[in-house]
Amino acid sequence: MSKQVARVGKYEIVQRIGTGGFGAVYEARDPFLKRPVAVKTCLVPDEADQARFFREAELVGSLQHRNITTVHDFGIHDGMPYLVEELLTGDDLDLLIRREDPIPLARKVEILIGIVYGLEHAHNAGIVHRDIKPSNIRLLEDGTVKIMDFGIASSLHWEGNPGEMGMTLGTSAYLAPERIQGHAADRRSDVFSVGVLAYEFLTYRKPFEGETTSDILDRILKQEPQPIARFAPDVPAALAALVIRALEKEPGRRYGSISALREDLMAVHRDLSARPWKLETVPQPIPIAPEASADPPTPPSIRIARGSRRTLQTAALAFLAIAGVVVLLWPRGRPEKVSIAAVARDTALPPRAAAPPKTSESAPSLPESKPAQLVPAPARVAAPKPAFVPERRSVIRFSRPPSPEEEESEIPLRRSERARQRQLAQRYIRAAEEPGLSQETRAHLYLQSALAYHASGDLRLAEKRLATAIALSPELEVNAASYGPAFARLTRKRRTETP
Repeated sequence: MSKQVARVGKYEIVQRIGTGGFGAVYEARDPFLKRPVAVKTCLVPDEADQARFFREAELVGSLQHRNITTVHDFGIHDGMPYLVEELLTGDDLDLLIRREDPIPLARKVEILIGIVYGLEHAHNAGIVHRDIKPSNIRLLEDGTVKIMDFGIASSLHWEGNPGEMGMTLGTSAYLAPERIQGHAADRRSDVFSVGVLAYEFLTYRKPFEGETTSDILDRILKQEPQPIARFAPDVPAALAALVIRALEKEPGRRYGSISALREDLMAVHRDLSARPWKLETVPQPIPIAPEASADPPTPPSIRIARGSRRTLQTAALAFLAIAGVVVLLWPRGRPEKVSIAAVARDTALPPRAAAPPKTSESAPSLPESKPAQLVPAPARVAAPKPAFVPERRSVIRFSRPPSPEEEESEIPLRRSERARQRQLAQRYIRAAEEPGLSQETRAHLYLQSALAYHASGDLRLAEKRLATAIALSPELEVNAASYGPAFARLTRKRRTETP
């Protein structure tokens, strides 16, 4: 199609954004629905290739899932077939891998779960993708995972012509061994491709590398990948084990279905979510004003130990013990009853001015002209104010109640974390409401939303989603202890409140 062509069917072409397996991909606009779309064209002249384009368009058009690119329309313009899909924003997964973006491990597992959810929907519909790779995974700006190009590229390079395998290096690096040997692809072939993608996403290295396509295919058939812990020591052993199982050479030793892989990924995500939360802003010392203080500086001998409130308590107890010892050892030769006021009176009056006798037992007041110099003022006995405050990591870990200023500084952190957990819970709920899921899958999704709501502090919604999950899968309540302390607390509370 020439650059001067401004329309394909009813769609107004905006710009060319890429090249697909069969032709060009354009950003376009639907003039009636007023929405942007992506138009993929089929420019290959071969009738067999066009027939495969028709069939692939029909298969992808039958899939409706939040993790799969949505197909809006299909048609023929001046003898050229075209496919209309939703216009995706964000970045491809291969761009994130090439940049080695510092993505948290839990978020990486969430992305893998989104990929597997989309494949599970396709597999349940009898469709095998056959070309899973990072460049076919798009991460939208709102965090949603989308699988693109269902079967088109692999249909062009593979179907009916094994001799053309490996025309694209990226595709060759993710091929299952049975496909290299010329056998038909099945669901377990997608499992292997997901294993290659997961290995690369976790380590930012391909498990099978080589200078040529033949080298890569040979290593896929004969060599085992390096241990994940060698390149990513923070990856849990359970997560590394499920990736290695997906990369087994023999299809029978891999996961029998993508659903089984998804369940293990969700179990790993639960374990990561159950770990003690650590604020990413720690440590944060409390800022101290640089202005000079009117209070006297703290002597080095009584400087407060950093980060330890128990030191203050220990020092106070030691002071009281010393004071008690001094009282016990005080000399006994003094009069039995000596008032401090009397001592001050005797020392403050002139030697020749005898004080008049006092019949009252109360101590006389001191003369205003000569205050007592030997009686220390009580205010001077108090310990001086510390020159600095011990470092604190967060309100959650600090033993003492925070001051109003400290509490105010923690509010943005708490709000952002609670908002993140609420968004995560809503994403699980949207995933649970997708059609075509099994009852057990919905129960686990509602369970994850309950845990996220619990982490956000919204116990009412947490209990509501927990009740929905248990209604779908009653055995969840029996195995409460295996899902972490938060879930166990919710189930105990539910049992106590249920009549």
